[in-house]
Amino acid sequence: MPLTIDFKLLHLILLSGLFLSACGAGLTEGEPIDLADDDDAASDDDDAASDDDDAASDDDDAASDDDDVSGDDDDSMTGDDDDASDSSGGVCNAMLSISCGGTIAADTSASGSTNNIDGYACNTWDATGPEMAYSFDYPEGGTVTATLTDIETGQDLDLYVLEDLGSGCQSDGCVEYGDTEVIFDAAAGQTYYLVVDGFYGAAGSFVLDVACGEEIPGDDDDSVSGDDDDSVSGDDDDSVSTPAEVCDDGTDNDGDGAVDCGDSDCSSDPNCSGGVCNPAANLVEGSQANWSNDGNGSTNAISSYSCQPNWNESGPEFAFQYVASVDGQATVNLSELPDEVIEYVLGSLDDLDVFVLDGNGSCSPNNCVVGGDSTVSWNVTVGSSWYIVVDGFEGDISPFSLTLDVLPTTPSVETSCTDGVDDDADGATDCDDTDCNSDPACVVPPSCVVAESMTCGDIKVSANNAAGSTNNVDSYACSSWAETGPEYTYEFVSPAPHDVTISLSGMNGGDLDLFLVDDVGGGCDADNCSAYGNNDVTFTATPGQPYYIVVDGYMGAVSDFTLEAVCN
Repeated sequence: MPLTIDFKLLHLILLSGLFLSACGAGLTEGEPIDLADDDDAASDDDDAASDDDDAASDDDDAASDDDDVSGDDDDSMTGDDDDASDSSGGVCNAMLSISCGGTIAADTSASGSTNNIDGYACNTWDATGPEMAYSFDYPEGGTVTATLTDIETGQDLDLYVLEDLGSGCQSDGCVEYGDTEVIFDAAAGQTYYLVVDGFYGAAGSFVLDVACGEEIPGDDDDSVSGDDDDSVSGDDDDSVSTPAEVCDDGTDNDGDGAVDCGDSDCSSDPNCSGGVCNPAANLVEGSQANWSNDGNGSTNAISSYSCQPNWNESGPEFAFQYVASVDGQATVNLSELPDEVIEYVLGSLDDLDVFVLDGNGSCSPNNCVVGGDSTVSWNVTVGSSWYIVVDGFEGDISPFSLTLDVLPTTPSVETSCTDGVDDDADGATDCDDTDCNSDPACVVPPSCVVAESMTCGDIKVSANNAAGSTNNVDSYACSSWAETGPEYTYEFVSPAPHDVTISLSGMNGGDLDLFLVDDVGGGCDADNCSAYGNNDVTFTATPGQPYYIVVDGYMGAVSDFTLEAVCN
């Protein structure tokens, strides 16, 4: 739109000599300077899809509204939002955060959610679904608007604002709530939690936007003719007839907040055929990229995106590809860089937007997950692929700076049982964590326990289930027999070199077997079995060396027995 400069600005430009002197004092050509201002007058992301009066996102939408039969805000059935049922509070787990101007696409049934809270102190709604919580701080303090959109069809999610009362994210701290929008006054320096919870067990995907001050989510606060909130002819609130949208003149002809190909009226126009972007660079966690949306590798194939269908992105786009190496919340921050003298004073006069597309297919605008003016956040898992696209609103072109960071989420289980790290932060590390009970590194081999000692010439009478017996061993490395009965163990030490024969007799009908286990420093370990027999075993004994003689029950057998050691 035409640029208007008032007398104060003219006066400022007349003093440019002072400004140029300042430039000579330390401004370096090409040095990134972050003076981007989302409140520029050249962009208007306040399209019909984000207007509070838009029927597709209205709180009265039948697919997500709490006015359904079983949980209607106004009905009188059990579970009604107005009844006096008791709430069941709890603690939420706000591992991730959101800030002013932020947008997050997530799912209450995904990793990072909890199901600890069934009700909140500020209302009587049934909140038995899982919840996803985000910490929020507004350092300056002021009015905050949090909005839920793109709620999964058939799921009823609600939004709660909790104040940190000194004990973290607690349902007792609830101060505001709403179906799809909450407006509250945030105190400077106070921590809050924005919690998305499921009504009557609901769970599903959503997009959460947070705007601070007078900002409307998706709106750069300008007054472009055709905005849903202005008073020009064609506004949603007036009653005059509206003209048809012309799809290639850069004007919002029908005054619905959507221009040219960003208007659904133009979906079949040849000028608005959907294209695909072409990723020209890669991003990794911790990346920073300084580029321009019309730089080498850019395309100009996309004019609108499925996640923000009414934004007119008719400028060129530059696409990055990103493959996540961790689980967590990814956040992209975009800022326009000044490319002319006046922008160093006033901030950017251009409006770029950033979009995240699912990278499992082509770089198509129909695969858009989340889009925003300057900051977007979404959940990623290891190996997931994404396209990050910077596009120009209403044809804008500008150099930009873009950063990608990921806040890892804590795994729900111990991911490694040998790394010395408490991966799931539950206070138990590696084999001490019950998650590792079946890990080969943590499985303790079955062992027999010595009940008596014997030596050459001894005759022992006992039973394999007598006091001192164990039932730890079901098999031995030297045999394939199923020894599921209890075992009775002797430690045998010979005073001199001998050929030793151990004989088993005196069973009263039970099928007992005899096993010789060598001591290799780990005690009576069945994996160190060296000989076995139905009635006897013979071996050469080294003086002073312990051996273990084990009487065990085949297929669970139990019996008395007599054991004799003969040394030659």
